[in-house]
Amino acid sequence: MRVYPSVLSLLKGPLRVREFMILRPSFYFYRSREGVFTGPWTAIPEKEKEIAEDGEKKGKGPIAIRIDRFRIEKGSVDFEDRKTGEPPAQIKLRELDLEIKDIYFPLISGHSPIVSKGKVEGKKREGDTEFVGWIDFKTMDMKTSLKVRKIELKTLEPYYRKRVSAEIHSG
Repeated sequence: MRVYPSVLSLLKGPLRVREFMILRPSFYFYRSREGVFTGPWTAIPEKEKEIAEDGEKKGKGPIAIRIDRFRIEKGSVDFEDRKTGEPPAQIKLRELDLEIKDIYFPLISGHSPIVSKGKVEGKKREGDTEFVGWIDFKTMDMKTSLKVRKIELKTLEPYYRKRVSAEIHSG
């Protein structure tokens, strides 16, 4: 992990980070049959949320932070989706490069440009993905385009296959 702060920003106003970069991270996401996501994040227990909210009201408030550029280089993501049935869908992204610009905390409404490129592992070959657009972190609105090339359809089969109640052996 590399962080490039703008040291003089402490004297001028909001804390500014010119670049926050994570090198070669590995993430695992899981979706249960009920549709509940589990990932690398940690949920804040309700008791701690209440304490944090009370502290914000009484104190000065959260520190304003601006991240000019957030990057992930050569990351990997494994996603297992049990909601699609058996066997679960497994999508493996490799060599993932991600860049998001203009991130603010506390969250403010605005467009943060996002670009991502990576490879999707298949049984016989890898396919390419490219994701370009923007996201508004406050409202979670986004406008993006996704390009995929050379991805094996078998990888995405659990999302398009028709579920049948009986096995068909011939005919």
